[in-house]
Amino acid sequence: MTQATLLNYFKKAPSSASPAVLEHPPISTLSPSDVSPSLSNEPEPIVSVDALHSSNSSAVEADLQVAVETHVPTRTPIPNISHAAISRVVAEHLEPLKRLTSTILPVRYPDKFYNAVLLETEVSDLTRVVLYHDKPVGWIRCRLESPSPESAVKQIYIQALCILAPYRERGLASHLLKSILEPRILRQYHVNSIYAHVWESNEDALDWYKRRGFKQIMLVGQYYKRLNPSGAWIVRRDISVLDHVAPGG
Repeated sequence: MTQATLLNYFKKAPSSASPAVLEHPPISTLSPSDVSPSLSNEPEPIVSVDALHSSNSSAVEADLQVAVETHVPTRTPIPNISHAAISRVVAEHLEPLKRLTSTILPVRYPDKFYNAVLLETEVSDLTRVVLYHDKPVGWIRCRLESPSPESAVKQIYIQALCILAPYRERGLASHLLKSILEPRILRQYHVNSIYAHVWESNEDALDWYKRRGFKQIMLVGQYYKRLNPSGAWIVRRDISVLDHVAPGG
């Protein structure tokens, strides 16, 4: 799990703010297993990740081409925010999302992290992009985890949530989170909770979670190698019966 420049995300961006401003997203939670060691100054545990099908790149390209041709995005306009919508990720979004993520987070992901959104149905279901005038300005990517190999019950782990600085404090991160917690997804994957890691000193992020029903479960010591203090809170929200009911349903 990686978290970007961990103190500044909740500050309002100045009117002249550039998308290149490095700030910490409220629930930016990138798993150590998804982090490439290509940068030397990430404040997180680093584990190497192999490139997706590195021994057969032509097969990957072919699979991606099929995904490009067959995957049609579903867009949902965001109420009260003109020209903004939540969408599934498609091939044309990948390069903008790579640039967006590298701008906000001090870590580079392997291509596998992005390509899986098109190649794996489960990852696609748990990933959304927020578009403004049809351009990606933020996204959320999660994964499913099982408490045990034989368990049918799943939990969602938030790996990344990024919003470009000029588009923050408009509720976009909340809409991205809601898009992952839609009843269809919860029922289909038998989800009973969603969780993330938050740096122990990031009071604003902890408050963000709290206001959305998350509870501080456990403090993990020495989670961040290069931060002081180095701990991370696990924050979790249990899925209730009401979460399985669509609005107006």
